[in-house]
Amino acid sequence: MPATRLFFTVAEVAYLAAALAFSVYYASRKRGFRVTAISLLIVGALSQALFVGWRWVEGARPPFANTFETLVFFSLAITVTCIFVELLYSPKVVGAGASVLALLVLAYANLFDWKIEPLMPALQNNLWLTLHVIFCFVSYASFAVSYVVSLIFLLRRPGTLRKASAFVSSFSVVGLVGGLAYGLGRKMEIFSKSGGWTMAGVIAGGVVLAGLISVALVFILNARGVTIEGKGSVLSDLVSKTVAFGFPFLTLGIITGSVWASVAWGRYWGWDPKETWSLVTWVVYAFFLHVRFSGGWMGSKPKTLPQLQAILSVVGFLFVLFTYFGVNYLLSGLHTYT
Repeated sequence: MPATRLFFTVAEVAYLAAALAFSVYYASRKRGFRVTAISLLIVGALSQALFVGWRWVEGARPPFANTFETLVFFSLAITVTCIFVELLYSPKVVGAGASVLALLVLAYANLFDWKIEPLMPALQNNLWLTLHVIFCFVSYASFAVSYVVSLIFLLRRPGTLRKASAFVSSFSVVGLVGGLAYGLGRKMEIFSKSGGWTMAGVIAGGVVLAGLISVALVFILNARGVTIEGKGSVLSDLVSKTVAFGFPFLTLGIITGSVWASVAWGRYWGWDPKETWSLVTWVVYAFFLHVRFSGGWMGSKPKTLPQLQAILSVVGFLFVLFTYFGVNYLLSGLHTYT
C-alpha cells in the first residue's frame, strides 16, 4: 500500500473508532472512553496531516487546488477544531457528531480523482491561493462544529424547535450517507448514471426517510425526558465561541480571495456566483455576531437569544455548504474548476 493511501486509511479508521468511543462514553460516562476517543482523533489528524504534507511534496505545490484536496483539508480542519473544543471546553456532547462529520467529508473526498494535476494559470499564484483556502476552510470547520453544537442544543428543547432540528439533523445524515452511497455506486459502476432515478425522486425519498427518522428521534428524546437543563449555557456559549473564532478567518478568506482574483483575473471582485454566495454567508454570520453582542434583535427577549443564535448558526452552515458544493454543481462561474 502506498504511503499516501496508508495515511488516508489510518485517518478514516481512527475517525470511525473515535466516533464509536465517544458514543460508548456518552452511554457509560466512563472517562477512559473519552480519553481514547480524543487520542484516536489526534492519531487521525496526524495521519491526515502527513497525507497532506506528502501530497504537497509529491506535487511540488500546496495541495489545495481541487475538490479532492480541499475536502481532505476540510476534514482535517474539522478534526483539529473538534480536538481543541473537547480539550478546552469539555462539552461532552460534541465529539461523536464532529468525528462522524470529519469521517464523512473524508469519505466524500475518496469519490474524487486522487491524481495530482498541473495547476491551471489562475491557480498558479500559490501564496494567495494557499492563504485563501486555508483561511476559508478553517472558518468552515469552525462553523461545522458550531452547526453540530447548535443542533444538539435545539434537540434538547422540547416542542417545535426539537421537531425542526430533528428533521434537519436527520436530513443532513441521510443526505451525507445517501450521497456517499450514490457516489460509491457510480464509482464502482454498481448502477448506471441515471438508473431510472430523477433528482426530484431522490430528494423526495430523502425527505420521507428523514421525516421517519426525525419522528423516531423526537419520540426517543421525549421518552427519555431530555431537556436543556444543565447543558444550555455550555452549549450556547460554545456556539458563540466557535462562530466568533471562525468569522475573522472567513473575512480573511474573502480578502485574500479578492487579492488572488486581482492577480489571476485582473479584478478584485466580479460578482462571480461563489464570490456572491461567500458574501451572503459572511452577512449571515455577521448578523449572528450582531445579535450575540447586541443582546437580541427587534425586541427579542434575552431568554430567546440562545435559540436565535443556534438557528442562525444552522442557517449559516447551510449557506456554507451551498457556497462550497452547490455553487460548483448548480451555477457556472470562474470557480467551477474547484
